[in-house]
Amino acid sequence: GCGSEKSGVNDKKATSTQAKSSTKIIVGTTGLTPGSSEHNNDNTKDGGVQGTDIDIMKEIAKRNNWEIEWRIAPVSALFGMLDNGSIDTIANCIAANKARAQKYNFDDPYAYGSYSLVAKQDGPKLNSVEALKGKKCSVLAGADQRISLEEWNQKKNLGIEIISLDDNGAVLQGMLNGTADMAFIGTTAAALANSSLNLNLQIYDPGIRNYQLIHPFRKDEKSDKIREVINKTIHAMRDDGTLKKIYMKWYGVDLTVDNTAKKK
Repeated sequence: GCGSEKSGVNDKKATSTQAKSSTKIIVGTTGLTPGSSEHNNDNTKDGGVQGTDIDIMKEIAKRNNWEIEWRIAPVSALFGMLDNGSIDTIANCIAANKARAQKYNFDDPYAYGSYSLVAKQDGPKLNSVEALKGKKCSVLAGADQRISLEEWNQKKNLGIEIISLDDNGAVLQGMLNGTADMAFIGTTAAALANSSLNLNLQIYDPGIRNYQLIHPFRKDEKSDKIREVINKTIHAMRDDGTLKKIYMKWYGVDLTVDNTAKKK
């Protein structure tokens, strides 16, 4: 599971009532991830953001009588905010990985996914690894996909020039305007770009990385109590179909089941 941990705390007697004593949870997100955390048309509602991760956290808060304070920042800044205590967790399509597991605790995964390379139809043909050699590829700075792309690029000795950009919209636009030959984004985001934006992109999932979506937390007692309640609530939402309903609403597919068997 890419460094994810079994959730739960040492004090098995911790209860949702204890965590509810803190009636506000401060959640960081970007508002820049289509379908997951994107800006809405009403800045006074839900911090001005909407999407799967927003709906999931709103439902968690509702079931535990919590108030959410949203903090909006680029993903590269959100982990610094988590480190210094400015936020309690991040809700923004965050993937579990080994490096993050060394520093943070995770709740149990609430969804699963993979990454794909995308290019215009008149761009490099994404049907073989050889065709990617020496190409330029845009990717999100400070994110799991950049780490995954760098490791794959080195392992395969492709010589891809990696262009790190600050938000997902810029990553896609960098490919569209010719700054990069291709982009490396979430497979679901790639499908959404074609279905919603009619971009007619090539999409190639080379099996670089299959990931679990989680909420990261500091390794301290307060965070452990919050994490335990969120874990219990996510399991309840999975069991009663709420998680699936949220993903069907935004993506039209159920990403809450781990069916991302790695391609050979």
